Amino acid sequence: MTNSRSSFRPPYAHFAMIYLDCDRKLGIVESSSVRGQNSTLFTPEVRQNFLEILGERIGYHAPIRQTIDISPYRVKRRKGNPPGSSVNDRLNEQDTDSKDLHSGSIEMVPLRIGDTEKVIAYYEDALKKHFQQLNCRMVAKAFIKFIEPRKQVRHPYNGGKPPGSDPGTTGDPENTKPEWWPPGVMHKEPDHLRKECRIELLLHIIRKLGSYGITAKKLKDVAGDTKRSLRHPSDVEIIYEILR
Repeated sequence: MTNSRSSFRPPYAHFAMIYLDCDRKLGIVESSSVRGQNSTLFTPEVRQNFLEILGERIGYHAPIRQTIDISPYRVKRRKGNPPGSSVNDRLNEQDTDSKDLHSGSIEMVPLRIGDTEKVIAYYEDALKKHFQQLNCRMVAKAFIKFIEPRKQVRHPYNGGKPPGSDPGTTGDPENTKPEWWPPGVMHKEPDHLRKECRIELLLHIIRKLGSYGITAKKLKDVAGDTKRSLRHPSDVEIIYEILR
C-alpha cells in the first residue's frame, strides 16, 4: 500500500489524520502546526501499526521480519546411520540447512486475505528460506505430539503389526495414517520426510485443523515450548507470524 497526501483539509486549525482511501492507498493529512519541517507524526512504525490494527478487515497481513546471519553453513552430519536406514532416509536427513542463509534484510510482502495461493506461497517461501529445516522438524514433531499424544499407539508410522502376522512384521504406514494428516504427504516422521513434504505437513497443521480444535493460539504455545531447543531461538518468530 502506498502513501498519499490528500487535498482534503478538515475545518480545524490543528489536526492530524491517517486513512485508507477508496483505492486502498494509505494517506495522511496534517496541519502545518502539527507537521514540522520535512517531518510527520505518522512515522513508518505508526503507519505499520495502523495497518495491523485494521488487519483482516482490509486484507492486510503483516510482513515477516527476520534477521539472519549472511554466512552460509552446513549442518553437522552424523558419522553413522542407524541399522536398517534406507538411502532415502539418509538423503532426507541431509536435505537441510546448507542453503538456509541469513541476510539482514526485512521482507515486506503485501497480502490480501482470500488470495490463498499467494498466502501459501508466501508461507512456503518463508519456511524454505528463513526457517532452518532442523527447526522445522522439531516444531512439526511438537505439533504432532500435541495433536495426537498417543500417536505411536493409535497411528504408528511403521503401519503396525497386521493381525495374525509373524513377529516383526509391519503393515502399510498409509493404513495407519490419522485422518487429519495431509493426503498428499507420506505417513512418515518429519525427520524422514523430504523438505517440501515436511513444509506441506507443517502448513497443513497450521491452516487446516481448526475443525479438530487446533487453534492458532494453541499451536503458538506449542511452538513457544520448542523455542529453547531451536538452533536460533528467535526463528520461532517466523512461526508466530504465520500463526497470526
